[in-house]
Amino acid sequence: MDGINVNGSWVSQESYHKAVALTANRQENANARSVANSVWQMFAGWGQSTDTKPFLASGVHNVSIHPQVFRDMANDPEKMIEMKARFLDTIKFQQWGADQIRARGDTVIAMGTIFSADGSSSSWTIARTPDTRAQRRSLIEIPKNEKPTWVELMRRHMEQMRELKAAPAARGKSWTA
Repeated sequence: MDGINVNGSWVSQESYHKAVALTANRQENANARSVANSVWQMFAGWGQSTDTKPFLASGVHNVSIHPQVFRDMANDPEKMIEMKARFLDTIKFQQWGADQIRARGDTVIAMGTIFSADGSSSSWTIARTPDTRAQRRSLIEIPKNEKPTWVELMRRHMEQMRELKAAPAARGKSWTA
């Protein structure tokens, strides 16, 4: 999957084109409230918050977006496209991540993505292992200015989790990768 650099962030081509269409088809009022409303519609059915602390929500689909992101989007058309494309990538990333965690036999307790005031993002997960029933917490920063796709980043993260799972000291304890 090739990426496109939009306003300094690498996003998937599919999400970029959808974001452009979403922005072109919608006459956004240039205020943060209307931008927030349109973004929250993209995440219908998800836990939605402007509190950007990890591990606070329950369920698999959660997103936290700092209010400054909405203000920046309202004031900059390129930022609007960039962030909408990143939000669309987030939707795909979270489903893929939950599927990967389940595939290795763990239970996903909660999962979410955070977009901070500066537009940077991170993804967090709470999972339970079947053998020890221990909870595992992980938090990974998602660099917006590097080309790796969300899937590549998740693969790296899953490898880190496998290494920690194999370490005897990690068994039965909560840890952060």
